[in-house]
Amino acid sequence: MAEVDRLGDLPDPVLALIFGKLPFKEGARTTILGKRYRSIWPCSSNIELDEKAFTLDNKRHLLREDGRHSLAKGIKRTGRQAFVNHACRFFARYHEPKIRSFRLHFSKPRQYVSEVNNWIKFVAKRGIQEVEVDFMDNDKVGWDASGFNRGEFPHDVYEMCGSLHTLRLICCEFQPHRFSTFTALRTLYIERIDLNSDVLVVLMANSRFLKDLSLVEMKVTGLIKIIDKNQSLTTLYFRDCMSSNMGYIIETPKLNRFSYVGDLDDIEFGELPSLEEVEFNFSTGAPFQPDGDVISNDLLPGVRYAKSLTVCSYFLQVVTSGVNKFQLQEPINGLRHLDLFSTELHQDELPGVAFLLRSYIELETLIIELGERTEIEDYEYPYETVLNGRAFWQSLHSQPFLCLQSHLKTVKIEGFSGEENEVEFLRFLLEKSEVLEEITVNILKGGSLPEIHQYIVAAQRLRSFRKASPVVQIKIC
Repeated sequence: MAEVDRLGDLPDPVLALIFGKLPFKEGARTTILGKRYRSIWPCSSNIELDEKAFTLDNKRHLLREDGRHSLAKGIKRTGRQAFVNHACRFFARYHEPKIRSFRLHFSKPRQYVSEVNNWIKFVAKRGIQEVEVDFMDNDKVGWDASGFNRGEFPHDVYEMCGSLHTLRLICCEFQPHRFSTFTALRTLYIERIDLNSDVLVVLMANSRFLKDLSLVEMKVTGLIKIIDKNQSLTTLYFRDCMSSNMGYIIETPKLNRFSYVGDLDDIEFGELPSLEEVEFNFSTGAPFQPDGDVISNDLLPGVRYAKSLTVCSYFLQVVTSGVNKFQLQEPINGLRHLDLFSTELHQDELPGVAFLLRSYIELETLIIELGERTEIEDYEYPYETVLNGRAFWQSLHSQPFLCLQSHLKTVKIEGFSGEENEVEFLRFLLEKSEVLEEITVNILKGGSLPEIHQYIVAAQRLRSFRKASPVVQIKIC
């Protein structure tokens, strides 16, 4: 029986509707089906243009490793020109009235400013909703001392983007005072841009309806100030930003979620009564500094309204290095959920775990995500005697943990492998938690069958331990 070309039997408008729903790269591949499809495909409402499809990055990397730098540069130069030609041909054939999203990755576009501006203006005129402009040079690694900025968002496009609700700018300069024209903008992501503190203040003042702001690997002259006088921002995310004055000011009264990834730094918080979720991930490789007072006197009181707190291994090791080594000076009500991630429950982390359990007296849910802890050079244990495992928790049996007496109901541990500190911490919780309802033990995946059996046997031991709660259930997954 002869094969039937059911796709080819469809009329062009139907094919255009189908192709328009495909991811951009998949839609582009339909052009190899024949001449008819080349005129149909440029109808996608989601456009993605990436020079990496033309510049053969993997091949150039091998050439550079082989010392053939001139040839690698030539391939990139030729590929960039081919990319520009491809993009121009695409837009020349594009006739759809609406575009939903546009993503452009083109490193160091200054040689082609006119073409790039025309592409962005083209999509801006078509009711664009989501835009990503990425001018990052993938051949550069790490922090470039000469600055990140590689290109600029076209000056005459701001007024055309009244429908824009999501904007991502990477190595792309912008004019913050023009953001007042982005009346629909709700989500803004900025990465690898050099600017001064005043630019952020102006940006926030003109982003009247902004709800979600992410700042990634920024270099800021002065303090990093996020001041939301419009009272619209609900989500704020920082990752690996640098300020010349080493500090942050956060005044965002409607903030609901706050996430900070980077070196431990001074953060001055205004009142955050709407705060729900907080994450502190101090990804530092610096030697030990006794910064516990920064955490216990500034950071934790600053986010005291939060209902959920996520902290890292570095946090657990440093929080007890200040004046208050056992708990916050004023314990905090209201926190319901605590997540300890990338922790080994190592002896250096245990004082920090106990510190948090004492400080949050209404804690109901505890999550432990086991992983590789952060090893801190020149770490100083906070107490006179170094205790580990059962000895550490037994030394605390006479001390009150209010959350264990009347609030903690759920404990979940991920990646359990039966190490002594894992077992002894769960033993402590079972023996002290009077209203505990459930402990879920998720076994470490990926080991051999004998190893997995060993983990399960260790988890089953928990059922034989003394329990303060008469109703607690232990689930092993």
